[in-house]
Amino acid sequence: MAGKRAIILDTRMLIQLRTSSGLNRYEAADRIGVSLNTLKKAEKGSPLFFATARQIAQFYRVPFEELCAAHERHHIKAERQRALRKSQSFKDGLSENGHQFELLQIDQRLEWAAVCEQPTFVHIRGQCGIGKTHVLRAALATASEKSFVCIEQPISQKLNWMCMCHDWLQQLELTNADANAEAISAGIWRAHTNEEPILTSEDLLIQFLSTHHIQLVLALDDIHNASESFTCNLVRFSNRLKSHAAAILVTSCLEDEPFTSVFHRHRSNLPAASLLSRR
Repeated sequence: MAGKRAIILDTRMLIQLRTSSGLNRYEAADRIGVSLNTLKKAEKGSPLFFATARQIAQFYRVPFEELCAAHERHHIKAERQRALRKSQSFKDGLSENGHQFELLQIDQRLEWAAVCEQPTFVHIRGQCGIGKTHVLRAALATASEKSFVCIEQPISQKLNWMCMCHDWLQQLELTNADANAEAISAGIWRAHTNEEPILTSEDLLIQFLSTHHIQLVLALDDIHNASESFTCNLVRFSNRLKSHAAAILVTSCLEDEPFTSVFHRHRSNLPAASLLSRR
């Protein structure tokens, strides 16, 4: 939910679900995949991050909104209505400018990624000023409605791939506040034995997505500005997202895009790709 990072669950219902399952707090926390302290906070009515709250609801197999405190349900409904209005305003503007076809294709790719739990790659190409960024942001609004976690990143030549992975990991951790998340993030600084390989920021990002079952949309605007090294790393990262519900959306200008040739050379293992062209 945009603008609201934490939420309070219905403590009475939460405790009832745990006890009816025959679990103490230690057992429940272990099976849910959260820290004991996080579960205690939830059962005492302290705010939780949305991703953690959804994780608890999924474990108990109850609708997320039903597990939320009564006053939170009102906020969720209001947030959803605002998001729908925002998305519709984007779509109305795009319809007037003839971008319905692109949005339909992107929506289909998002549905495919969510249902099949496989990654997809969407390339939005067009001349400068044709509205690619507007299409991208409308797609992000749609993805948010479908419970994807969205990260938008403008691309410049100076971006370092591993630094970007580290930044994206930190952004994801802001929506998944948990001791486990902190441990994963700290892993890059830990000393490793010879038997334990050193994890890169990219490794940690993949691990975090797997651990928290996150549906991710990574939106990269102006990918034509990226270096060839950055592009190769991006395609390799996409190929590693097997069994992940993920979508990587990129925009580029027709006038200057070495990205396309690099992408086609390295995308052999990518489970799905959708290249859009606006001329």
